[in-house]
Amino acid sequence: MFSNRKINLVLLILFLTVLSVGNTKAASTGDSLKKLLQKSDQIIVVVSENWDSPNAVMTCLEKKDGKYVKIGEDVNVFLGKSGLGWGRGLIEFVEKDGPIKREGDKKAPAGVFSLPYVFGLLPPDTLNWLKYTYKQVSKIDECVDDTTSNYYNKIVNTLETEKSWKSSENMEDPDYKYGIVIDHNYSVVEKGCGSCIFFHLTGTKPKPTAGCTAMDEKSFLTLLRWLDEKKKTLLIQLPKMEFDKLRSEFSL
Repeated sequence: MFSNRKINLVLLILFLTVLSVGNTKAASTGDSLKKLLQKSDQIIVVVSENWDSPNAVMTCLEKKDGKYVKIGEDVNVFLGKSGLGWGRGLIEFVEKDGPIKREGDKKAPAGVFSLPYVFGLLPPDTLNWLKYTYKQVSKIDECVDDTTSNYYNKIVNTLETEKSWKSSENMEDPDYKYGIVIDHNYSVVEKGCGSCIFFHLTGTKPKPTAGCTAMDEKSFLTLLRWLDEKKKTLLIQLPKMEFDKLRSEFSL
């Protein structure tokens, strides 16, 4: 039989091992974010009061002389009707006290994300001032939210692809006059973790969204004119309690 002293020693070793693993994961998250910030010269920061709030404030930051400075004025934006939930972005936050985003939960994704491309209803030649990849969408394009489909979380041209999915949203929507794809669950898609997540317009009756981040047209155009794909723009979207953990460490 083990003596109490040996048992206590074993418990101490286990505790220190767990503590070490936890610190390693936390350090890994910090290191990953640090590397992303080193490469990015533009950051869009969207912060809500708490996990459940459907309202947030957007701030644009640009790197000058190695430090991020605020560009323009803050913008009030809408999030999902149910607030935020941890999304699948560029890094994993190991200390996840909040909810996890799932398909149909009316939550916008929280985390750090890239912005693959801009899209909209207007012809490309009307937006030749853009410094970002642009794709025109129309009534023949659908974003698939059917979790059983191989096209889940993809915008599909229905003239080029046989329609096999059971649910989707048509991209010919006035709110998609201008839009930006947010890479939540995008590069490596996991079914059921949320789909069709964009920046888009609020429309004529501003209100919280089904999971996107929305703003008025004037603010959206200002954002588009500022965006520069060469500056490797990032979106950091978090509730205040989570963002405050990053602000001091990374001077955001």
